[in-house]
Amino acid sequence: MPPEERARQGAREPTYLPREEWAKAGTWLEEAWRDRNRSSGLSKRSVLAAIEYEGGTNRLNSYFSGARPPRPKTLRGLCKILGLSYVEAVARYGYHREFIAFLGDLVWLGEQWLEEDDSRGGTLGRDGKPASRLRSLRDTGVLHWIGQPTVTDGKTVSHVQLCYDSEGAPWKAEPLDPLQAARFLSRYVVGSWEEAEHQVLRVEFPPIEFKEGATVSLVLDPSKSIKQEIVVVPAAESAPIVLPKPVALAIMLAVLIFPRRGDLYKDEAPEYPLNLYASADALLEEAEQRRADTVTVGRQRHLHPLLKRALEALGDGMLSFDARRVVAAEHAIAWAQALCTPFTDYAQLAAFELLGEVGSSVSTRTAYSDMPQRRKAKLPPIETLTTYP
Repeated sequence: MPPEERARQGAREPTYLPREEWAKAGTWLEEAWRDRNRSSGLSKRSVLAAIEYEGGTNRLNSYFSGARPPRPKTLRGLCKILGLSYVEAVARYGYHREFIAFLGDLVWLGEQWLEEDDSRGGTLGRDGKPASRLRSLRDTGVLHWIGQPTVTDGKTVSHVQLCYDSEGAPWKAEPLDPLQAARFLSRYVVGSWEEAEHQVLRVEFPPIEFKEGATVSLVLDPSKSIKQEIVVVPAAESAPIVLPKPVALAIMLAVLIFPRRGDLYKDEAPEYPLNLYASADALLEEAEQRRADTVTVGRQRHLHPLLKRALEALGDGMLSFDARRVVAAEHAIAWAQALCTPFTDYAQLAAFELLGEVGSSVSTRTAYSDMPQRRKAKLPPIETLTTYP
């Protein structure tokens, strides 16, 4: 059995990447150590002391050469003393179990912020009653903040006063004071896309009577059409989608790290996560710390079933890593869509030039695969996703 397979099966936190990826990550670690050694004289012995390893420097050399990967706990200590992003290190070494746990922690933190800010969306539960705060975001994102309806153009925030104005307009928006607006924008992300001008086929169907008991109503008959025409839809901006930063960050990471088969990255997208990781550390540290302080000692954290399935797919040793990743991606994206479908759409439009579509042919291809060309979006500035008080 190859050494990397033994590592996957024997390690409590397996790495899902082959040996050559360990070497690349080891080179990244070594370059960071050499920079610290030149600037502050940090020796290998000092690095080993910081991670509480009492043996010789061969252990550190084995990490640098890629002969073995450091376990997550050791890796966290190495990142701390070398000034590296632990999130980036986890991604470079392929500790996807750890990475997926990050996503769960971020969403947990976002849910705490929703509670603290009295925020919620508009999605109802299956019974037609208000859903939990987190589930209420699925179709709408945040619609209420501090208990009141909220609108935003991405730069300014307003509460909506529930009354008619002097000219009879249904709602009148009143801007927040600067302190409130600053708090909102420090904790929430606003996403949107530009819908390019395009043509659609408009079809009219004849009405028919539908009887249910004594009630008679008119419904459209989809089996026949009475009019078809091509209509030009003008360019427009989508409605803003607002999410707490931890939830938005989790969705963005899931979309960027787990492309589905057929998804084609924009040129800037593969480098974007590398710049995002370091900024994400602070939010993740808060999420981990707060969750550790809140959850009862010894009580196991629950991982969303779709994230569990993503992990199972990543651990399937019968497939190559690239094949495993695209299988896991279907579960990861389904999880993101369950959190907030429109923000997941925004993240995909921003990250991909083309979207994968299963089972289509040249004649049956739908507008879905062309969506990034019709709906233009850019990856958000990293600080808007990760900066908070």
